[in-house]
Amino acid sequence: MERLARGFVSQPLHLAVPEIRTVRAEAFRLLEGRQHPGQTRHLYVIAGWLCGLAAHVSLDLGDRSSAATHARTVVQCAEIAGHSGLRSWARSFQSLAAYWAGDYGRAADLARAGREEGRGSGSGTIKARLLSLEARALAVGGDGRNALRSLTLAHESRSGAEPDELSGVFSFPEAKQWAYTGTTLLTVGGPEQIQQAITASNRAVDLYQAGPEGDRSPGDVHAAHLDDGDRLHQQPDRQAGTGDPLEPVRR
Repeated sequence: MERLARGFVSQPLHLAVPEIRTVRAEAFRLLEGRQHPGQTRHLYVIAGWLCGLAAHVSLDLGDRSSAATHARTVVQCAEIAGHSGLRSWARSFQSLAAYWAGDYGRAADLARAGREEGRGSGSGTIKARLLSLEARALAVGGDGRNALRSLTLAHESRSGAEPDELSGVFSFPEAKQWAYTGTTLLTVGGPEQIQQAITASNRAVDLYQAGPEGDRSPGDVHAAHLDDGDRLHQQPDRQAGTGDPLEPVRR
C-alpha cells in the first residue's frame, strides 16, 4: 500500500492501474472470508485506501461519476473500521472533486466537514490539506477574507502535524501546501497578495526541486511554475472578490 501510494505521485497512470485493481480485488476477497475482528478492521482500512487510489485514477481520467462512487466506498470503509483519518481524507478528495466540477461552495463545505469529522485525531497533515482546500475554494468563490483566514490556519496546523499514516498521494507535502497557497493568494488578488503568491510559488518550486525525484508530482511542479509566471504579472490591479477567477491548473 505504501509503495502504491508513493508511486502514484510520479508514475504514469497506465503503470499504476493494473496493480491497484488487483490488490483492491484481493482485499475485498479476503473480507469475504473469516478472520479475527482486528484483521477485518485492518482489511477495511486497506480496502479504503485502495478505493482512494481508484478514485484518484477516475478523477484524473475525467470520470467524475466513478470517482464519486469510489469515494463513497472509502467513506463506508472508514466508518466500518472506525478510522477517522481515512474518513477525513475521503472528504478531502470529495472536496477536490467538487472544486474541479466548479462547485466551489460544496468544495469548501466538504473540506470543512472533513475537519469536523476528524476533530481530535490530531495526526498527519490532513488538517492542513483540508484547510488549504477550503481556502482555495473560498477564494475562487469570492470570499477572500475567509480564504486568507483558512490559509493562515492551514500553515499553523502544519507546525504541529505528526507523520502521515501513508505517504505519497495520501500525504500533503509542504511543497504542495505552498503551491495551494500561491494559487489561493493569486485568486484573492490585490498587490500584496500577488507578491505573496509569487513568494509562495517560488517556495513550492524550490521544495519540489530539493526533494526526492520520486516524490515530485509533475503536475504540481508545473502548476507552481504557472502561478509564478506570466499570469501573475498580467493582473497587477486585481482586487479580492472581483472579476472572474483564474482558470485553475488541475492538481
